[in-house]
Amino acid sequence: MLPWFKMAALIFTILPRFIVNPLFWLVVLLIYNQYRRLNRLQEDMFGLEFTSVGKQVWQAVLFGLAGGVVGSFLMTSVGVSLSQAGIMYVWPVAILLMLINPRFMCFAYAAGLISLAHLVFGFPDLEIPQLLGLVAVLHMVESILIYLTGHLDPIPVIIKNPAGQSIGGFNLQKFWPLPVVIMLTVALDVPELTSDLIRMPDWWPLIKPQEMAAAGQELVYSLFLVTAALGYSDLALTCTPRQKAGRTAAYLALYSLLLLAAAIGASYYAPLLPAAALFSPLGHELVVYLGGRRELKGRAIFTPPPRGVMVLAVVPGGLAAKYGLVPWEVILKLGGGEVFFPADLTLDPYHGPPWELITLQPVGRGFKKRYITIWESAGDLGIIPVPRGRGGPYMKIQKQGPLLRLFRRLRGRK
Repeated sequence: MLPWFKMAALIFTILPRFIVNPLFWLVVLLIYNQYRRLNRLQEDMFGLEFTSVGKQVWQAVLFGLAGGVVGSFLMTSVGVSLSQAGIMYVWPVAILLMLINPRFMCFAYAAGLISLAHLVFGFPDLEIPQLLGLVAVLHMVESILIYLTGHLDPIPVIIKNPAGQSIGGFNLQKFWPLPVVIMLTVALDVPELTSDLIRMPDWWPLIKPQEMAAAGQELVYSLFLVTAALGYSDLALTCTPRQKAGRTAAYLALYSLLLLAAAIGASYYAPLLPAAALFSPLGHELVVYLGGRRELKGRAIFTPPPRGVMVLAVVPGGLAAKYGLVPWEVILKLGGGEVFFPADLTLDPYHGPPWELITLQPVGRGFKKRYITIWESAGDLGIIPVPRGRGGPYMKIQKQGPLLRLFRRLRGRK
């Protein structure tokens, strides 16, 4: 059995060092810039921001710290060592892939390519099971964070479907700074071993290191604090943000478990190395495919209804929020008049207050009609409506990175 209390004491002794770790705060600054950019997107499209940048950053830091604790226990329990994991090669490859397509900014793709290069060319020098074990643990932590927070503060967006019709949906984007305790291996002479070392079970580590201690030496694992950054980006069109985040988290958790099993197996049986290296990018691509297939082929839920105007999002602090309107609710009448277009939702001061509001509220798989009397004299109901028709502003999803866009421009000039 693992010495959990001794492991916890070490981890909680090292983790607080993130306070004086400049790299951690650099990652926090980068996350702040990302959330500020997203808030500017909201302001450009809707003229307001739904959640403050400060709240999003503090939420990211708190959940990132919790994720760091979980990741540290997983790293030490499995026995992932970065001594020969080739991590110095992963970052440049990941950045290069991001320049080709932003969604390839993921260790799963970079680690797979580097592992295959090692198998084919013998370079770079690394232990593939250790690198894939690192990828698996980070994705397991990411799946937990997505399940817990991926649906929070979704950004309403308007996009065009393949038929050219404007539909509503939610852009889910989260970023977390992750201080995590990792291990490095070092061979020490037996006389140099101290009595304060934590003795692990004979079956540990699960991922066996290829480096073997010489006669009279023993491999010792040292703990260090490093900072990682995790990110989540998704689009919810055919389901609610909560449902979308839950499905993505489930797919990602299954992928990380299978990749971890492949890494452990490959550390004992070398012929499994090519299959494990291929599964890192291909398995992650399958996760992306399964998540995107439903959004591309399924029926979007935020589409114009036959009657009335559907609510895409409710403005915090507005009238709609006060009276309990929710996304997917359909407004049929306002102030005695039928509602056909979003422009019909203005509260006319010459005909009230009070105004009568009639809606269809989503309940389970159906709707129920409800009647609301509005007494305030504000001129705006405070909702983001699902657009009707093909006109109006919309968000275009960028699927190409800077390198591909530059290549296309250069080809266009010829």
